[in-house]
This record gives sequence, C-alpha cells and structure tokens, in this order.
Amino acid sequence: MDIRTPRRLHMTVAITNKVRGMESWLTDVKRVRIPRPKFGSSRCPAEPPKDYGEEDAKAQRARHDLGKATEDLRRALQDKL
Repeated sequence: MDIRTPRRLHMTVAITNKVRGMESWLTDVKRVRIPRPKFGSSRCPAEPPKDYGEEDAKAQRARHDLGKATEDLRRALQDKL
C-alpha cells in the first residue's frame, strides 16, 4: 500500500488546474495597437547640430596652417643657403 498516492493525485490535479488557468489566460490576450513615434510634423530630416562640421573645419585649418608654415620655413632655409 502506497501512502503517497493521494498526495500525488492532489498535486496532479493542482498542476492540471494551473495549466488550464494559464491556457485561458493566454487565450484572453487582447490585441493592442501601439502608435508609431512622431519625430516631427515635416517630412524633411532633422538638421544636424550647428557644430557638426566644426571639428573637421578646425582640423583642416590646422593642416593648412602647418603646410603654410612648413613652406615658409623651407623658403627661409633655401635663402640662407
């Protein structure tokens, strides 16, 4: 005689009821429409920040100044020789 049988039967019934409850919960899901985010009223893309190209302009200006200073130094050395 197995003493644990009624307990196992009770657990099986409880688990079966939980599964049925979960199934009904899953089928009761309602479809919800999620609106798309609105970024602006115009169809044009947003303009970049004002300082977007500032770093590139600074680097380009520094390269130009370095090239100019190098050329001036080369000419000064050429004149001395």
